[in-house]
Amino acid sequence: RRAALLVALAVGVPAAARNATMAGDDLPVAAGSVMVPAMLAWRIEGVSPELLLSKALSLAVIAGSCLGKFPQIHAVWRARSAEGISRISIWTEFVSMGVQFAYNAVRGTPLTTYAEIVVLFPQLLLLALVAAWADGYLGARVLLACLLICSGAAVMALGIVSPTITTAAYAANATFGLVAVIPQVVINRRNKSTGQLSFVVTAMTFGGISTRLFTTFVEVDDLPLQITMMVNWSLVAVLMCQFYLYRDTRPLPARPPGSVSPVSEPEKQLPVLKKTTSMVQVLAAIGSSRCLSEMVDKNVVDETYAVIKSKSSQSLSQIAGSMSFGALPYVSNSVPELAAFNGFQAIGARSPSPSRGLRRN
Repeated sequence: RRAALLVALAVGVPAAARNATMAGDDLPVAAGSVMVPAMLAWRIEGVSPELLLSKALSLAVIAGSCLGKFPQIHAVWRARSAEGISRISIWTEFVSMGVQFAYNAVRGTPLTTYAEIVVLFPQLLLLALVAAWADGYLGARVLLACLLICSGAAVMALGIVSPTITTAAYAANATFGLVAVIPQVVINRRNKSTGQLSFVVTAMTFGGISTRLFTTFVEVDDLPLQITMMVNWSLVAVLMCQFYLYRDTRPLPARPPGSVSPVSEPEKQLPVLKKTTSMVQVLAAIGSSRCLSEMVDKNVVDETYAVIKSKSSQSLSQIAGSMSFGALPYVSNSVPELAAFNGFQAIGARSPSPSRGLRRN
């Protein structure tokens, strides 16, 4: 409450004084003036509590995004290996952040509702370069791909291309969450287990994306953006429900008869619980809540990509085969030669049945 009052005092008193001065009112300027509480109350009444809460939550998410991918970048750099990290996830998230940034910039949404994208985009660029260096495929192709992605995001954000193209790219990008998370949901349901997924990372991501869902509905009046955030929130919520549904409900084993109670053994120490996730990783998960691939196993992403690539290749092959003139039955679209025409006329004259005339296609 004190922090909110201080913020409102810093922002509201000058605005109220300016408005009152423009209206011609005489305001006392003494430090102990009783008009200060009145102006403060006027400013607080003029601001929606939902908007104040939305701004505060947005600042928390943006602060978490400042950590974002740096723990992962440091781990790859230190190990000199990107093993366990899906190369496809890195690049798809990189492209996704660029498209989201461009769409929000074109639509003119408040900066506080997507500022973490601005922070995460260069971090993903650095992660892509470090992972390529660690795995030994850093070269001209990787640098050219990074340049094209950054240039494309800048061109769309500056409005150089038509906003229709940016909107179409955002609509295509919105399907990435479905492609990334749904296979993981299906595998969890098939195995009746969440496998190696981290509950802490998923829970923090759920908290971050819930915050973004709230701020989007409060501050942004854009239906496609609201629908996208709602779909992403629903996918993460399904994963959270699966952690509850597929939890280990087996009862603890019964104590064998004749065993000594642990209370009578003060010298026996309890096992030390190992901390699997640090506070830095927790804050990074909150700030990276838009990166849905972090909650999906690497093998699931790679297998899904392989299936999509195979199906796409088959579909393109079928389309190319249907368009190939060699595969179609022969149909003459030209006028027959004169000799062939005379031959057909002669055959028709000798035939007892009436012959159909030649049809020109």
